[in-house]
Amino acid sequence: GGGDGGGDGDVARAYHAFLLERGVPACFEGVLAPAFNADDGHSQLVLSELGQLQLVLAEQLGGDEFAAYVGEQLLPNVCGVDDADFAVAYVAELANVSGAGTTAVRQMMRSF
Repeated sequence: GGGDGGGDGDVARAYHAFLLERGVPACFEGVLAPAFNADDGHSQLVLSELGQLQLVLAEQLGGDEFAAYVGEQLLPNVCGVDDADFAVAYVAELANVSGAGTTAVRQMMRSF
């Protein structure tokens, strides 16, 4: 850290901004590509891994900030899902992604 005392806070804000602007959307962009076949066995693995990655991102960003971004920005603007209840359910399922939620997240991502 530098001697100005504010550098660490600036780095943390820049890191969070990067995760929101680049990391979180990247979890959805591949799934939205026309060539992505959600029925393919390898795609099922990809969907599971994306669910795990989103869980890590939610932990890094804070669940509320992640949920707000996904529900208010990402799902409606990138995925075309303009359903507040779906967004709330999706983010809630991420909390269970290590167990039965993995299947639910995969199914929800397939609906994009």
